[in-house]
Amino acid sequence: MVPPGTYRLQAWHPQIKGVAERTVTIEPGGTLSVDFQLKAPIGRRTAHTVQRPSRFGLGALGRPLTILPTVKRQ
Repeated sequence: MVPPGTYRLQAWHPQIKGVAERTVTIEPGGTLSVDFQLKAPIGRRTAHTVQRPSRFGLGALGRPLTILPTVKRQ
């Protein structure tokens, strides 16, 4: 829950130049929805790049890993 007041929201992505900003006011007990539209980089369909191999994940550890549940099945 966000306290009532006026806020400045910013949306940013490292591959897109500039920042999208909105100033919003939240009333007591109110709700708010804000949409941001960012332009995709020119010549690409998306602003995201998939890296192979992934920098994150189990392969990044350099060794096998077994994940065991901490809660027993009932």
